[in-house]
Amino acid sequence: MLLGARNPDPTRRGSAVIPSLVVVVLLGSIASATLALGLARHHEGESRRAQDRALSAAESGVSEAIVAVVQAIDQGEDVPAALGSPQAPLGTVGDRYWIGITADAEERFFTLTSQGRYMNATRAIQVVMERQGGGVYANALFAGNDSGDPAYVMPFGGVGGQADEVTGDVYSGGVVELTGDSAVNGTIRAL
Repeated sequence: MLLGARNPDPTRRGSAVIPSLVVVVLLGSIASATLALGLARHHEGESRRAQDRALSAAESGVSEAIVAVVQAIDQGEDVPAALGSPQAPLGTVGDRYWIGITADAEERFFTLTSQGRYMNATRAIQVVMERQGGGVYANALFAGNDSGDPAYVMPFGGVGGQADEVTGDVYSGGVVELTGDSAVNGTIRAL
């Protein structure tokens, strides 16, 4: 034995190991909980992004269906009952969609049900579209006179190159007045 060296106390052996082990276990638990929380947030974010992409794909399907319905009506053809299917969807790689199209008996209202899929997320949008033979959007200009003013006048005027010229139909909830060289190349409907 060396001079000046002490014999360690046998009752104190390993007393520092237990607190160290407790600290290691606590730090490991905190690290595991932090990792689990981070992974859960990551998966939640990925799921939200997939839902958003699926919704975007469904919106693309609605746009395509509106074009298909309008083209079929304009060309005097039958409106398709569907565009794509769950087994054969349309769209780009990853963003897939399919649309069901139903019409009422008079083919005035069309219900477009578009379903979009991205990865494991699926979202759907349903739009009811009305076939209009007239109305607001069938006019180049529309003035409805919501105020009910009986003296309401929709004036067009001007001379030469400064004259008002409208190409398309005009609807007014009152009187349409043309003066000077103004012209409407379309139908004027006024109350």
